Amino acid sequence: MTQTCLPAQDNLQLVAALSRIALSCEDISTFWRGALKTIGTALSCYCAYGVLFAPGRADQSELWLADSVPSDTEDATRMALTAFVALREMALAEDFDHIASCRDAELRSQLEHCGIDALHSLPLHHKDELIGYLCLAWRDAAQSISADRLHGLEDPLALSLSHLALCERLQRHNARLYDLFDSFTAPVYVSDLHTHEILFANKCINKAFPLGDKSENLCYKRLQGYSNPCHFCTNDVLADDGTPYRWTHENPLTHRVYTVIDRKVRWEDERLVRLSIALDITDSIRAQEEKRKAVMASEAKSEFLAQISHEIRTPLNGIIGLTHLALQDSQEDQRDYLYKIRHSATSLLTLVNDLLDLSKIEARKMVLEHSDFILQDVLDFAHVAVQYQMQQKGLDWHCRIGKNVPRRLHGDNQRLRQILLNLLSNGVKFTTSGSISVSVARQRENDQDWLHFAVSDTGKGISKEFLEHIFEPYSQEDASISRRFGGTGLGLAICKHIADLMGGSIWCDSTPGQGSTFHLRIPCVEAAFEDEPSSDAITADMPAGLPEGVDILLVEDNTINQEIACSLLGRMGAHCTVAHDGRQAIDLALQGTYDLILMDVVMPEMDGIAATTEILRRAKELRKTLPPIIGLTADHAQPLLEKLHDAGMADVLFKPIDPTLLFHKILQWTSPANA
Repeated sequence: MTQTCLPAQDNLQLVAALSRIALSCEDISTFWRGALKTIGTALSCYCAYGVLFAPGRADQSELWLADSVPSDTEDATRMALTAFVALREMALAEDFDHIASCRDAELRSQLEHCGIDALHSLPLHHKDELIGYLCLAWRDAAQSISADRLHGLEDPLALSLSHLALCERLQRHNARLYDLFDSFTAPVYVSDLHTHEILFANKCINKAFPLGDKSENLCYKRLQGYSNPCHFCTNDVLADDGTPYRWTHENPLTHRVYTVIDRKVRWEDERLVRLSIALDITDSIRAQEEKRKAVMASEAKSEFLAQISHEIRTPLNGIIGLTHLALQDSQEDQRDYLYKIRHSATSLLTLVNDLLDLSKIEARKMVLEHSDFILQDVLDFAHVAVQYQMQQKGLDWHCRIGKNVPRRLHGDNQRLRQILLNLLSNGVKFTTSGSISVSVARQRENDQDWLHFAVSDTGKGISKEFLEHIFEPYSQEDASISRRFGGTGLGLAICKHIADLMGGSIWCDSTPGQGSTFHLRIPCVEAAFEDEPSSDAITADMPAGLPEGVDILLVEDNTINQEIACSLLGRMGAHCTVAHDGRQAIDLALQGTYDLILMDVVMPEMDGIAATTEILRRAKELRKTLPPIIGLTADHAQPLLEKLHDAGMADVLFKPIDPTLLFHKILQWTSPANA
């Protein structure tokens, strides 16, 4: 044999051949078979057969044959050559030009069985790393060449194994990428921009859109059920720079709504393809729709409750007002009946208020109003409200206020009254003998001032099991309580919510048979100003009359309310002119001279807000000075109160109107300071 090594030109051809194989193969095994076949063809002129061996990868060793070998010795030849390379790697065997030079008797026996007469191995290095061995065998020692004369093979063979390692790494990266896409719960696929063929689909796609016939593996057929490309296909609008394109559609096969992100990406063969990632937003849309419906239903319920409360409070206003008037002139034998009528009406009013408050809590619309107030007025209000029931039962009253408790506070006195009145009413309701007491103490804890209210009774007490649920809505210890004492079980739940809004807390201590003590703790905030806040506390008797000559315009569409208000105002010493609706109120307000206007908010045709706005607008045009306008309403909702303020009303009175509070409001707004 005259040629001792591969010429440089053949070297380059071999390298080029291996590179083409590496770039065209889709998997490692295909590359390996192609590379070894190419190497074997190039080396067949040098040897009978050989092995390309990668350390630790015996499963990927490959035997090529220059001549035909009997099939019964092919496996034996492979094993013998592989064993030689393994021993050679461990320096336990050496190359030999004749089989007699092989020192390992067992290996020599194997090689002789295969007809091998000479054997040489060539270590392959790439970037200073041993990446494999080339083992060449001859059946005729005379035709063999030494290993040092095979140096021209080292570079292309090392390159082949490098390509193999690169191919493996790319395959691992691709596998991880596919695993990542398969882990998505959202549909992910890659499609050809021109043929629309789906080149990759993750598990979510394969599960939702299983592929039957391969001819159906087109995105518009398989994913949309169309026979032609989709009219909304985004292929033509995708930017070549990979900018994502987002769009939303309803899939005609699944009837689910998806938000899709499409973009152009480079595929394995460097062509541009479309990567699509879809997010199923059907449940989110349905949840939003359900939420929208729930909000609409809540608003409708709130509107209904506001309207029905007005309708309920209007006759209640008449009952309570007429009862108050009757008590002024009644005989002694009638007063007990009238007190009971007023108590029944007040109880019904409390129920209406509880239902409205519960509606506000559910809609998260309950808000607090902050102003300066006198603590004693709040306690007097709560006491007077239950005074008649206490007298009927013969209960004693005790009230203690700590010396360091501020006389004037800042906060929502109306809600504080509501809590205390609820606790006192419950105490009176469940106490047949003994006493009711209230104590107020100031405490300092965690750099915070607190007011601690304790409302105690000597009643039936509460079981330990029920104490855990006492502040839950509709909660009562047993059904007989509702039958015997009345009530819905809403009061304490509302009290807890108000206490939470105030940044405080409420709890109860009780011993069955010995009574209960309800504790309320809220932040202690002193009033910021020294001037005395106006008192609107209820007192047992009607205060002294108004200054002489007070003239009031009453705007009220209900005849009973007109009669009550006129009678109350007359007893206070005021003159009252009645407007039966909003339009009549405009004319009377602009024509007459009044000290105060009491404006009903809810009226047919033109309500109090519209009437007030129009009165103020015309008065401005006529440069006429108007008196303060006080709104009359049964609705405590903050949005309505803001509307009243924006319309120009100076104050508001809530129905049913308490005569004493009405007196103080009139006195406040007709005084020279506010005139």
